[in-house]
Amino acid sequence: MALRILWLDALRHGLQVLAFCCVVAVFTTLVWPSGGYPRQLVYSVCIGGLTWLVIEFGRLLVPIEHCHHNPQRGGHGWPKGWRG
Repeated sequence: MALRILWLDALRHGLQVLAFCCVVAVFTTLVWPSGGYPRQLVYSVCIGGLTWLVIEFGRLLVPIEHCHHNPQRGGHGWPKGWRG
């Protein structure tokens, strides 16, 4: 059950990042119109997606004893202190 919740949370966060990247692409197209929206969208999704992957799944590499307790995720919440 906890693994299912983890993947659903990751999917929800990924969709939020994708929506944010679409908005960023609109603004960057307004700043640099010669590139066009599709190119700006690719750039935005690549940067935003890579950042999301590193944060979302990189935190799972931190040992559980250095994380906030989260019973929905099997005790593995966000990292505490400088690790977070």
